Amino acid sequence: QLREMRPQAIEIARVAATRMRETGRLHTRESAEDIVSSAVALATDLGLVEDLLADDAVVEIAVTASREVWADREGHLEPTGRVIGSERELLDLIAQLRRLGGRDVNAADDGLTDVRLFDGSRVVASIPPLAFRGATLSVRKASRDAFTLEKLLEYSTISRPMMTFLDYCVRFRRGILVSVGAGVNASATLNALAVQMADDDRIVTIEDAAELQL
Repeated sequence: QLREMRPQAIEIARVAATRMRETGRLHTRESAEDIVSSAVALATDLGLVEDLLADDAVVEIAVTASREVWADREGHLEPTGRVIGSERELLDLIAQLRRLGGRDVNAADDGLTDVRLFDGSRVVASIPPLAFRGATLSVRKASRDAFTLEKLLEYSTISRPMMTFLDYCVRFRRGILVSVGAGVNASATLNALAVQMADDDRIVTIEDAAELQL
């Protein structure tokens, strides 16, 4: 968690600020502590979405062009009642997530950001001029638990007859084409099918990021 890294970030920022002053590379009226606080906040404070990222019940976070924050819990995308204060704050948040994903904030991506965070979460954002109604942001969190057909049945994603049918398809090695939109449900469905395979079967996966929990 980023908040757990703040004490270490403060110490690193203090050392860096001291060295920059000693070498004459830092010229500002701000005090050293003010500079350190600003730098640490920029690196570790994710504002209105920080607790949502830490909440295991939230699988996806979306910020609309009107800067409203929505959260997906157990397949239901709902408004949180939170609104990011300004377009500048939203752009700063997107830039911060780009940094955490290892992307240069000054790199030209034609207004589109698509990066992975260290935990596997996928960040997709668009900014003007690509997003002509205003910047938008989506954070799809990587699954921490292995989904099974039983879990999909529990969530009413599939019926019991469908669960039985899919289980037979996997066990008797029938070809299955899964056609779904990119998102948490895609990974959950693929994982649920894969875990039905026999323990001594060999499984080969090709993924942009390791999302399946086999």
